[in-house]
Amino acid sequence: MSDIVPLVLSLALVGLVVYAFVQMFRSAGPAPPIDAEGWTLVVDGSNFAHWSDEDVQLQYLLQVVEALERRFQHADLRVYCDANLKYKFDDEDQSTFEDLLRDAPSHMVFKESHGREADDAILEYAQNHPETIVVSNDRFGKGDEIELRVGVPLLQVERNPPAVRLADQVDIYQDHDRAATRSVDELIASD
Repeated sequence: MSDIVPLVLSLALVGLVVYAFVQMFRSAGPAPPIDAEGWTLVVDGSNFAHWSDEDVQLQYLLQVVEALERRFQHADLRVYCDANLKYKFDDEDQSTFEDLLRDAPSHMVFKESHGREADDAILEYAQNHPETIVVSNDRFGKGDEIELRVGVPLLQVERNPPAVRLADQVDIYQDHDRAATRSVDELIASD
């Protein structure tokens, strides 16, 4: 009987530590805003509009844009979409999307990639503009994308309806197959 008391106390202590650890992460909210002046976030609009297997919605993309605006203050946003995306939206989303193409806020550009894939336009922009983070859940692993992604910070977004969560780290491919991770805060601060 006396041998069981230390075991029970040890298990109780482990349980308390695990509980505290879980509560710490459960209460952790979104990362605090970061001043990203001079940086551009290039968003793979088609990737996020297609977030659901059931339908294509502008709302999914706009949730990502809003999360980026909250986290990366003073950054410019460029949202690239495949040219056929608007035809996949319902009438209301088509109208709103057309408005965004015409009259987006001054720090934001919505572009359609006519005659080429949006992925290529996104990666080429990032290659030519060093203070750029590509926001996409695509890993850009086909054709020319493999070469174009080298050196480009890639930020992923997790969807947990109704919210989205931005990753705390970016992947940066050092060569064709090897990615390193770096904290978003460190990347922006190293400017």
